[in-house]
Amino acid sequence: MYLERIFAILIIGLSLFRLYQWADSSLKEEMEAKIIHETQSLIPLSIQMIDQAIEQLNKEPGQMYPEVQEIFNDIFDPGKTGSIDQAYRIEVRNHYIRIQEHLKENLTFGYAAHSEECRGMRLYYTNFIKIYICPYFLEEDSVERKARNLIHE
Repeated sequence: MYLERIFAILIIGLSLFRLYQWADSSLKEEMEAKIIHETQSLIPLSIQMIDQAIEQLNKEPGQMYPEVQEIFNDIFDPGKTGSIDQAYRIEVRNHYIRIQEHLKENLTFGYAAHSEECRGMRLYYTNFIKIYICPYFLEEDSVERKARNLIHE
């Protein structure tokens, strides 16, 4: 009788443990799906940011918004020589166009809860097949940073 009770307690304990594992797994899957959905919802904002960059890069220097012109000069004329490397400007614009095309494709996302790639305040990393979302993504409040980092990946 005593052994039967111990055995019953063990069976109940094991059943509860399996139920806990199943519930924990379901919650993780649900959370991952929400994180991936939130990341996918950033794609239009990222594309809009790239559209704005391309629009500015299509303009000749001097026709840009002043705040953009200042950043442009820092990147394309860091020595303040007044000589802008037009070929490099076009190369950068074409690179943004490729990023934009890639964002418009069906990107594949995954949640990387325990990856060594997710150090510090990193939001994403990629292996060129899939974009992995790092845990810090949940702590980051800036939608703009999330969208900009998505462009980077």
